[in-house]
Amino acid sequence: MKEITKDTINQRFKIAVNLLIKEKLAKNKAEIAEKLNSSPQKFSEILNNRMNVSIEMISRSVIEYQINPYYILTGDGDVMKKYEESCECTHSYERDERIKELKDTIAILKNHIQLLNESKNEDATNASVADVG
Repeated sequence: MKEITKDTINQRFKIAVNLLIKEKLAKNKAEIAEKLNSSPQKFSEILNNRMNVSIEMISRSVIEYQINPYYILTGDGDVMKKYEESCECTHSYERDERIKELKDTIAILKNHIQLLNESKNEDATNASVADVG
């Protein structure tokens, strides 16, 4: 059986945090701290081995970022839960940015459709006037 100590749990938590940033699932450590309801100072203390990560913070990391709790506790398995294993989509900076881009594109396309419809109506009106004249 693998050793489960506060130090090994902290080390695995730090690995998970670094992976979130590397994989662009979070912008930076401050964003992760905020999502995990932690002050940046407290989060820094944990990452610098001056405090232990709490079970509450581990729980929030599982919910917010789909961190694999089995990995955090035992070191076995992947750091991140696989998509099929998670009940919610992964929260990520990259995904949020993509959603914003898509919303902007939809707004532009709606505007374009409206302009085309207005142009079509004007053409129909002009054609009716030409037929009468």
